[in-house]
Amino acid sequence: MGPSDLYAQFDTAYKNAKLLAKQNEALLARDYIITCMEILGELYKTADSIMERAKLYAHIRDFKKISALIFEEGISAGVKTWFGISEIGENGRAKVENPSRIEKTMEDNSINWAADIFAKNSPSVVIVTAKSGSIISNGTGFVISEKGYLLTNDHVVFDESRCEYYKKISISAYGCKDSIPIEIISSDKKSDVALCRFDNNLAGNIPAVKRIPDYSKLLSGYAVVVIGNGLSMGLAPLTGTVKLPHDDADNLVTTVPSNHGDSGGPVFNSKGECVGINKSITVSVTRGTNTVEAQGITNATPMDKIEELLNKWCKQNAIEL
Repeated sequence: MGPSDLYAQFDTAYKNAKLLAKQNEALLARDYIITCMEILGELYKTADSIMERAKLYAHIRDFKKISALIFEEGISAGVKTWFGISEIGENGRAKVENPSRIEKTMEDNSINWAADIFAKNSPSVVIVTAKSGSIISNGTGFVISEKGYLLTNDHVVFDESRCEYYKKISISAYGCKDSIPIEIISSDKKSDVALCRFDNNLAGNIPAVKRIPDYSKLLSGYAVVVIGNGLSMGLAPLTGTVKLPHDDADNLVTTVPSNHGDSGGPVFNSKGECVGINKSITVSVTRGTNTVEAQGITNATPMDKIEELLNKWCKQNAIEL
């Protein structure tokens, strides 16, 4: 498990502890505090620098003290102050809460890892533009082979209104001023994946993303980041966590927010390995006779399914990636 996954798990445990502290649930809050200490201990083992280990050790000592205080006094005023929990003022309203020291530290770490993933992998991600007459579709794609092969969503390159693929499809690559035409090699509508080919020499030799070697190691709760061209505003990272590595429809389900244009973008884990391709959001879920509105749920095609398709397509088209 990578550091960012541990930070994501820590964030969840800490938020649960703080919520329970607000509710004066001392024993349950302390259980999550102990979980936080265990995660900090794992982070300490993987820390690269003396300074980072010193910060983590200081946090472990703080959590040990607050655990003892909860055990001895319950959710006291001192515990609430440590959590940054506001008290109720004379007017009946809660005072303004400020993030505790540990929240600020963990927030900085979660931001940094996503920035690192984006910096290392954005040169492998492209903006896809598909046209047929006056109809234009925009999306994202990413290079999987320096021989000139990339992946995007089938729906990015397929014109639903005419039931045919767009006449002109091109990509805009990082650091390349010109648009590069691409051709569709194979596609799968059920998985919403299309394999395309382009002249990588014209694009300036775009590097390929690293794909996860064993998808089964991706677990619920792991941190992920999607690089996409949301709302045609340019490539940017969006973060979240894995909700389900596989749902009933064989989707990788995440909490990464997604907008039009992010379709076809790669989903990375904390190690910078591509674990899937972003494709759609869940608007609602039907359970029996009830339809429930969904919030913040995004679907991707998991990398194990993509690998199956790539193996099939390579044999069908006699190509090597």
